[in-house]
Parts: sequence; structure tokens; C-alpha cells
Amino acid sequence: MFVPAGGMPLPQGVASPNIPETILVNGQPIDYAAKDLLPGHMRDGMRLYIENRIPPGSFLMAVLSNDLMDACCRADDINRHRLFDFCMWLYNHAPPACFGSRENVAAWLRPDAVKAEGQAA
Repeated sequence: MFVPAGGMPLPQGVASPNIPETILVNGQPIDYAAKDLLPGHMRDGMRLYIENRIPPGSFLMAVLSNDLMDACCRADDINRHRLFDFCMWLYNHAPPACFGSRENVAAWLRPDAVKAEGQAA
């Protein structure tokens, strides 16, 4: 069954290519508010990156790319104190293929990544 990211299933036979399917990690939908690890102002950016493959801002790109120095330089007053929380959230709630190196992030953002991911399954 197609379940849009908003969580409400569409009637059978109705599909919307503009609404991404829910991405599951360990069999569960991604919880962007899990244990309040992601600051509230960063959740939409993370969701758009993971579910719609939209490039994030410079701080989040540095975090996803595993670039600590760049992340520290680009962090706002809230995020500079939450770097450990970002790491914990990514490790426990994000698809492993979407973070960890510049190469992983670039591959996640490639337009053909969705097609290739679907073929691998």
C-alpha cells in the first residue's frame, strides 16, 4: 500500500508521484522528533533531504558529510551544542546510505538514486 510521507494512506488504485513514500528504517517510519534529538528548526530540512532528496543547508550538509570542522564553523547558536544529538539521530533513525561521507551524500542526491534504490530491492 502506498503511504505518503504525511502518513495518511491513499485509496487503493490512487497514487501520487508528487508525494514521496514513507521511508522505513529498521521497519519503522522515520521519527524526526525522536527523543527530541533534532532541534525543531532542523527537522524540515532533514525530512526534505531524506524523503525528497533536496540538498540541505551548509550546516546540515557538513553534518551529513561527516565533516566536523565545517559543521562547527557553520553551526548556529543552538546547533553548535547539539552535534552529538545529530550523530545519535542519524545513527539510530536515518537510512545509512544518506550520510557518513561526501560521497554518500552526493549519491543520495543524484536523481537516479531513487530508481537505483528501487531496483536494488
